[in-house]
Amino acid sequence: MQRRRLVAAIGVVVCLSVVGFRKTVFQPLAMNHNATVSTAPVSPALADEADARDAQFRKLIVGTWEDFHEGKRTMVVNPDGTLRLKVELTGAKAWAFVPTSYYNIDWKIEDGLFKKHLIGGEPPDKVAWVMRIFGVDVDERILELTEHRLLVLDPDGRRKYDWKRLD
Repeated sequence: MQRRRLVAAIGVVVCLSVVGFRKTVFQPLAMNHNATVSTAPVSPALADEADARDAQFRKLIVGTWEDFHEGKRTMVVNPDGTLRLKVELTGAKAWAFVPTSYYNIDWKIEDGLFKKHLIGGEPPDKVAWVMRIFGVDVDERILELTEHRLLVLDPDGRRKYDWKRLD
């Protein structure tokens, strides 16, 4: 009887960990299916200002960034439009999924959005699972980008991710 309770308790922990894992660590890889696109005309002056801002963002974002969200995430952003994300989970999530995983991502900045496209990573089976379940694209609104801080808003507008530059 105690063994059944133990197995049931472990099952509950694993289920909750997977659900929590989905909502916390890889929420940024979920697609925003409710996004709206404005079709209003943009003045040339505003378009030039947005282009200049995006160009500045592209220069500032290159480097190594770290945040802590259900574990440690380290993101190395390269000037060639690629980045590598290392995710180090903790606790039950690490036990249920994998303690450390790596994600290869293509990136670009357009209209103040940090657009990421997941192309692969390690371990391959876990990354394939993430791609299948959560999708491969995410557009995060850049709220602040300085030499020391990258603050982005998730596609649903619910959570901010606060990255600190390491280099």
